[in-house]
Amino acid sequence: FGDHPSLKAAAGIPAALQMVGWYHKDPELVWAARLAGRDSWFPMGQDYSVAAMPQPPLSHVGVTVSRLPRLCYDYVQRGSQYRATPNLPLEQTFDKLAIRGGWERADEYMLLDGFGRGNHMHFDANAIVSFAKGGEPLLVDGEYIKNSPKYHNSLVIIRNGQAEFAPAVTGLGRADQLDTTAFTRTWLTQYNGAEWTRHIVWRRNDYFLVMDEVRALEAGDYTLRCCWRPWGEASLKDGVLTVAHPPMQLAIANADGAASRLETLKVVDRLPISRLSQQVSVSLKKGEAYRFVNLVHAGPQERPREVAIQRLGEGLVAVQRKEGRDLVAFGPGVRSLPGLEAEMVLLTTSAKAGSLGGPNLFGSSPQQVGASVGPLASDHAAIGRLVVAGGKSLGDVLKAAAPVSLELAPTAGTGVLAVSTDAEVTLRLKPNSAVTCGSLSATADGTGLVALKLAAGRHALKFDAFPMYLSVTEAVSQAAKLVAPSGSQAQKGLTAPALKPGWQHAGFDPLPEVLPVASVKASAPHSGRYGPVEKIFDGECSGSTVSVMWEPGVTPVVIAELAEAQEIKSIVLREWHMNPNWDIGDRKLELSSDGFKQDVRAVPGPFANVGQQRFGGNINTLFEAKVGQKARQLRLTLTPARPECTVYLAEVELHGVRPGAITRITACATGDLNADGKPEVVIGSASGGIRALTADGKPLWTFASDDRAAINCLACADVDGDGKAEVMYGAAGRLGLVGSDGKERWRAEPPKFRGITSDVMTVFPADVNGDRKTEIVCGCAS
Repeated sequence: FGDHPSLKAAAGIPAALQMVGWYHKDPELVWAARLAGRDSWFPMGQDYSVAAMPQPPLSHVGVTVSRLPRLCYDYVQRGSQYRATPNLPLEQTFDKLAIRGGWERADEYMLLDGFGRGNHMHFDANAIVSFAKGGEPLLVDGEYIKNSPKYHNSLVIIRNGQAEFAPAVTGLGRADQLDTTAFTRTWLTQYNGAEWTRHIVWRRNDYFLVMDEVRALEAGDYTLRCCWRPWGEASLKDGVLTVAHPPMQLAIANADGAASRLETLKVVDRLPISRLSQQVSVSLKKGEAYRFVNLVHAGPQERPREVAIQRLGEGLVAVQRKEGRDLVAFGPGVRSLPGLEAEMVLLTTSAKAGSLGGPNLFGSSPQQVGASVGPLASDHAAIGRLVVAGGKSLGDVLKAAAPVSLELAPTAGTGVLAVSTDAEVTLRLKPNSAVTCGSLSATADGTGLVALKLAAGRHALKFDAFPMYLSVTEAVSQAAKLVAPSGSQAQKGLTAPALKPGWQHAGFDPLPEVLPVASVKASAPHSGRYGPVEKIFDGECSGSTVSVMWEPGVTPVVIAELAEAQEIKSIVLREWHMNPNWDIGDRKLELSSDGFKQDVRAVPGPFANVGQQRFGGNINTLFEAKVGQKARQLRLTLTPARPECTVYLAEVELHGVRPGAITRITACATGDLNADGKPEVVIGSASGGIRALTADGKPLWTFASDDRAAINCLACADVDGDGKAEVMYGAAGRLGLVGSDGKERWRAEPPKFRGITSDVMTVFPADVNGDRKTEIVCGCAS
């Protein structure tokens, strides 16, 4: 991202890859350059053309790790904007970790960041920078100034009410590519008194299981927030986030039970970027941990997959889809298994195997709470694969001198061993079976044991087929007898007593909002890089890279269409006028609901200049036309003021009220507004309204801000010493004080940061200087 705003374009990468490929005469780099951008191919023999036939880099399919260069590691202390001392040795760190299903558009891709400093840095160490499938980015970054973890697919740790900068470097524990499964473990240590470990289980072109463990290095009261940034129309229901990003659909299902909140952050290319926050507050002693567990998967919208996750106990989950069920044990789930020393164990079953259940794979005391999740067949053939990550011991099946990862399909006679260091590994296979492991050949003894001395790396296994291990089938059969824990057995800190409602309030009437546009076209092409025309409806308006310009003297006609006819209150044009050659002489607006066949309605009255909005040195000049009509299409004709002038637009906004729209309550506070000894309730809305209610829910007064900006926060306190509480509020670029009578006393604009408006996100009263008078303290998003 950085200075390149697009989430789908490749910036300067194609040309750079082409030059490097030319230098090394590398057909794989040339292939990648061609994939990244057609301009890099140079088919007519220009500079940097390569005669070699391009070949896809198959070595980059699966899990690929890029190590952190020494130069970057040393930069953290001497040159970073937020200088720090790396808290891990260089050999444990990494720069990027990529998980790629293949090079076809339908394949999935996930990128994990390991470096949280550098030029134009963000605090995104251990964050998922991107997840894409079907050629569409579904989990994204996309901020520039806002660099904290809460603006990434990352994790926020607050201890005892305080936050601190995330560490600079990420540790790499494992990155093992097996056959159908891969496993990674990465971690940040000394992160505000805790260690955050991110485990990812990848079932290729199937799903990702992401387990984030926060273990206290210091005791404290922790607020933990696991953040996800989906791109698309998002909805949240019963802990499952569903995101429509045509033609794809993303789903994130939470299994640990953390309270979830969904909010829209911005709009890019007419699709919102949201933030899903999964948050818990827990008191942890040193060594105690909380674990977020999420299932991530995506597929075509026209063929949505049914994939579900169920938490069966601490460190044990089941993943269900039509192909069958997977039982996954990690952390405490693995540690509870006798004779097993590993980081993760996964068992796959076919669809005929039915359901998996149980809080303990080898548990001896089933929990009799909740409903059973169904039977599980113990047919050996139904249990297809055994996967062990970072294991040294698995009963009498596996013994290793150092942790290894293993995927076995006994009934197919195949498997994969991944060894991070040279090690001797002993496996139990079919007695007297011929065994090949990479370039090695061996024969199992009469008990099935075979010892293999392996070099570090990935080794394919072949052996004589045999039924799944009896101990595994017995364990799965026993698990089927157990039941999932009920809500009362959720992780520490998640339970709360049920409360009875005292009263309800209907809230605020909805206000006009910017309506999404389904399609847009223009009568003339845009000029150079200032386009395409879709950018004037993308919700972005702060700079040239998100704007549209036409050639001098051209009068563009722009036609936009909504998904359905809606009530349009007004239309606002955000124009650039910092140059006299950007003047517009005439603006004409027409409406229709039949595609301008017979229904053609000219909107009377001119566009009025209603002000400006600054983005540092960039200035939007706003022109508004009142509409007050229902329509599906609009036609906008913009005529340059003079032949040498160009039409240069940052954005076109259609303001209206969606059918069924409601206004969210965004803030709530209490205070004694009338000195009667009883606290009143004050609420704020996303439409800029503030309302005071009596203790029994009856309205006292309503205040509405002139710009209708969302109320981000409220607090009540007696500021002037008259015995009645005033109401402090924070909104976009504003801090305000409303009297106990509902009239605004004053407002203030906090200073901007690097030209960015300081939106007030939190406010509270305090005697800051000890004069026994109340001051007002606010925190800003800038």
